[in-house]
Amino acid sequence: KMGAGCSCLGGTGVAGSEGGELEGALKHIKGTAADQQLISVLMILVSNAKFQKDGILNVSSNDLSSIPPQIKSVDKYLTDLNISQNALTSLPIEIGDLLNLKTLDANDNKIKSLPARIGELKKLETLLLYKNKLSTLPDEIGLLQACTNMNLFNNDLIKLPVALANLSKLEEFNAADNKLKTTPNLDGLTSLTRLALFNNNMVLMPKLEGLKSIQKVELYRNQLDNLPTIGTFGKMDEFLVANNRLTELPANLGDQLALECLEASRNYLTSIPDSIIFLASLWKVMLADNKLTKLPPGLFSLPLRTLDISSNLFEEVPDGLDRCGSMVNLMMSFNKITKIPQYMSSAFPSIKRLAYDGNPVTFEGEEGTANLMVQQELTAKFSSMGQDGKFSGCATG
Repeated sequence: KMGAGCSCLGGTGVAGSEGGELEGALKHIKGTAADQQLISVLMILVSNAKFQKDGILNVSSNDLSSIPPQIKSVDKYLTDLNISQNALTSLPIEIGDLLNLKTLDANDNKIKSLPARIGELKKLETLLLYKNKLSTLPDEIGLLQACTNMNLFNNDLIKLPVALANLSKLEEFNAADNKLKTTPNLDGLTSLTRLALFNNNMVLMPKLEGLKSIQKVELYRNQLDNLPTIGTFGKMDEFLVANNRLTELPANLGDQLALECLEASRNYLTSIPDSIIFLASLWKVMLADNKLTKLPPGLFSLPLRTLDISSNLFEEVPDGLDRCGSMVNLMMSFNKITKIPQYMSSAFPSIKRLAYDGNPVTFEGEEGTANLMVQQELTAKFSSMGQDGKFSGCATG
């Protein structure tokens, strides 16, 4: 199977070397046969007019076990190489001869290491190596000065090279789902918009002060006790740090004025920085499964649409919540709340989901009568929404 601009005919030979589109020579060939066929393909591509124009070679999903040295024969024209979903355990050193290469997609193989010569790909913009078996990267990875997208998701990486920080044009870096315990200082990644390090074994994160272009930080599902010092990021709209061991959030959280989404559930937080009230664009706050007893009252002057404070230690509905008329999804389940404020049935005109089940709400005595009345009003309100609404209250029996 070959991509646009480059495919070949199966069988004993290769057809269509001039003019029309070549068709799938490797489509039904597996293992060693495919490896040998690829050599023939490369030889014909050198003189193929369409390949010379498009520069695309797609040999994905062919059970290739190796890329032959002859790959360098197409170095003059090759700009986009897709060798994904094969059985490769390494890349040839001749990969360094592909000086015009802009995209290298080698995802979903069994690659254990990269040749140092990969650093010679001065025009490479996109490097996709997710779902492989890499445990380390060569220092030469820091020579890929044109690289804007590097995806290393789901490998076996235990460390990253210091030279990685030299990639000043890198916009997306994904090293999630690896075995990293820390990273080198990444402040040199001044063009980075997305940093994905979730689902690792991170226990230490160096300061993040120089990422002036960052928009999304993903550090969830790690083992972080503390977050690094973070700079003032004027563009960061997502800060995702759930499933760690955090006891506090950065004191300067309120300086991240573009922040829209904060996810910090399943940590050990006992408080939220008061500076959060300055985040005028914040609409989603996920704080479930912490040790919180209160929230900054000014939080509810923000345009919140989603708030999850389930499984905390709240003894009452947070003060000021009634001012948050923009609320759409409100989850307060499994706290220690005993009273349902009367405003709950009328304060949120856009509400679609409300949950406070699992709380010790009383339905006895004068207070219990008031609670029951509010819950009945809420039940009726959400019943009228049909499938658009979801309400989970407390059992009254």
